[in-house]
Amino acid sequence: MTAAHCTLGHDLLGENARWHTNQLFVPGYRDATAPHGTFAVRLASVHPEWVRSGENSPYDQAFLALGRNAAGLRAADAAGSVQRLGYDRPGGRQVQQFGYPRAAAYKEEHRGRPEFTGKRLAHCWGTAREFLGWGEVPRSEDQWGVRCDMGGGSSGGPRMAGFDASTGKGTVVGVNSSGARMTANGLHCEPPAAGCHRYLVGPQLTARITHPLFRAVQDS
Repeated sequence: MTAAHCTLGHDLLGENARWHTNQLFVPGYRDATAPHGTFAVRLASVHPEWVRSGENSPYDQAFLALGRNAAGLRAADAAGSVQRLGYDRPGGRQVQQFGYPRAAAYKEEHRGRPEFTGKRLAHCWGTAREFLGWGEVPRSEDQWGVRCDMGGGSSGGPRMAGFDASTGKGTVVGVNSSGARMTANGLHCEPPAAGCHRYLVGPQLTARITHPLFRAVQDS
């Protein structure tokens, strides 16, 4: 699973949709190593509404079908693990968010650390909050996330509930889509406003949007 904009992008006007090419999935990537091999993306499934608009929205989610690695193994078998998908779960719960940010978005002390240069997996945790938008301009529904300094590159990473660090497993309930600065009431803000913090937000998984995308690649 990933964000739709990670596999089909648009220009700055949200037009001229283009599929990305030569994509690889590298589970367990760390410091330029691929411990389980690499897996070429064979096809992708995104929602028609994402193709049409390209806006950060509940439709910014996608599934990818993968080929096998050089040893002939499927990704799930090589990595020895799969994750559960959770549709229509409550948004405001304890979650962990994972990604490979190539930069820190806000805090100077994070910049240059391996977790913020795309070399190692980074994660944030806490109680997710809903981003409601910019004042009178409402945000699309179901954009949730926790306070997090992961910048560009973290898109497509999972938002997981019930994560068990001893097993590395949990339930994927959402996906990283974009950063947002907001207050406790979920509205956009700008520093140094009191209570203004950066959140990493994205759509919740739903039976209406997510499940058909999953079935499209599962049945391909």
